[in-house]
Amino acid sequence: MWLCGLRTISHAPLANFRKDQQGEQEDLCTQLLGLLETARAVVEQMANLDAEPGLPGATKLAERKQVQAEKNRVAEQEQSGVSTSEPEARWMQHGDRWIRPSYNAQIITDSTTQVSVAAQWA
Repeated sequence: MWLCGLRTISHAPLANFRKDQQGEQEDLCTQLLGLLETARAVVEQMANLDAEPGLPGATKLAERKQVQAEKNRVAEQEQSGVSTSEPEARWMQHGDRWIRPSYNAQIITDSTTQVSVAAQWA
């Protein structure tokens, strides 16, 4: 809206523009994806340079990898189930402040018809 001087535009001219310029839009997206791929390659090369022994930042990179590995391990443990017999149960704190294996049920209902629309166990 701000591009056209805060005037509202109808959907028809916008749809026509998108239809008429489809080839140019695809070319632009292709160029953008190419630039992103190039940027990713440059970042990977920089990470490899940091990892070479004797260069500044090599120890920092190793430390960051160790910290990330520890975070991943902790997150994996937290996501795993409480029990092998009840894989969907999770540790949850209850109103009495006790933490015990529990389920989290989510139910969506339609307020006008009072019908359950969806249910999920987590």
